[in-house]
Amino acid sequence: MIINNYFNFEISYNGSDIEAGAKFSDFQIKDSIHKLLPEVSMTISDMTGTYIDSLVFLEGSEFGIKYKNEESESQLNLKLVLNKYELSKLGRLGIINGEFRIKFEHFWYGQSRILSSAFNNDIESIIKILARQFPSKLDIEPCNNGDRILYCPMKTDLEFLNSLKYIAKSRSNPNSIYFIFIRSDNTLIFRTYESLYNKKPIASLSYKTQNSGMTKESILDIRPFNVGLENTMRARNIRTILKNKDGTFEASNIKVIDNNTQIKTPSIGDSSLETDFNFIDYSLDLKLDDDNIKDAHINNSIRESYFYEKFYIKLILNTDIQSGETVDIKVDINTESGQEEAIYLSGKYLVEESIHSWSRAQNSGFTEIIISRPKASIPNNFNYRDKILK
Repeated sequence: MIINNYFNFEISYNGSDIEAGAKFSDFQIKDSIHKLLPEVSMTISDMTGTYIDSLVFLEGSEFGIKYKNEESESQLNLKLVLNKYELSKLGRLGIINGEFRIKFEHFWYGQSRILSSAFNNDIESIIKILARQFPSKLDIEPCNNGDRILYCPMKTDLEFLNSLKYIAKSRSNPNSIYFIFIRSDNTLIFRTYESLYNKKPIASLSYKTQNSGMTKESILDIRPFNVGLENTMRARNIRTILKNKDGTFEASNIKVIDNNTQIKTPSIGDSSLETDFNFIDYSLDLKLDDDNIKDAHINNSIRESYFYEKFYIKLILNTDIQSGETVDIKVDINTESGQEEAIYLSGKYLVEESIHSWSRAQNSGFTEIIISRPKASIPNNFNYRDKILK
């Protein structure tokens, strides 16, 4: 179904295309580098009651969804299972009808199984074994996990898969942490923060004070998105304590804030203060006596510190922008000499989360993203403070 000669949307039920037409109200496709599986929700108007009577809303029913705009190269393409539905707006009395809000999960969710297994494989091979039926594409950064057996004691395959990010140590980025997630185009990503952030920006987004025409890279709305000092300050200097197999303990400190005059973190604080502790007990399935495992756990103790400075951005639908990509943003400010590009706020950011949606009320599709960066380079001509400080 092509809407307004620009938005291309297709939905299937048990392998057969269905015509949503006027019954289709809105939907959202959401992915995040912090969550293994994407999420999809949809509102369908069933005023006759035929959808529910035909068992279309049956839990576990298989659906497919495809969505893109004409200018983008990437198509969002997911195989889903229906998790649950609710009647959000009642229609005529005497008939079970109205607007139904439906929540879908990735197809893997419905096929997940309990494992009690030992894997004598490297992490890359384990991911390929577990994921071979579900994602359409794999993007894996090589890692070191040594010559060891990894145990999965009575966990689901999804739980075990998600736990691998805590014990993987990158060959090329040994001090970075891993993320594992499936994007809305059904690609499974297993990469470190550094390898994600070092990617070439997928788009250059602009927010201008003067209207120069709207494109898919024009920012409709942008707002600071902060998590509060109570969350950021505790990640500045963490002492990680590890318990070894023989009962001995080791401690390691990670300082997020350094005193380099050219590099500053947005959250300013005293790097000499110890702000939190992280205790990791010995576990048979993780074998903490391995050096690579220890390093990976120490790296992960500052996982949240990678995301100090965040922004929320809303765009016209752009399906090329998904979680794990990077974007450049250009933001203007007004000064005494006229309109200028903001030196500090403009720059490169990682997309942490993306939501691609359609709104029938607005008759348009949108992309909403949360972007972040851990550090920002302060140029020598950063002199705006002279204009606001007395």
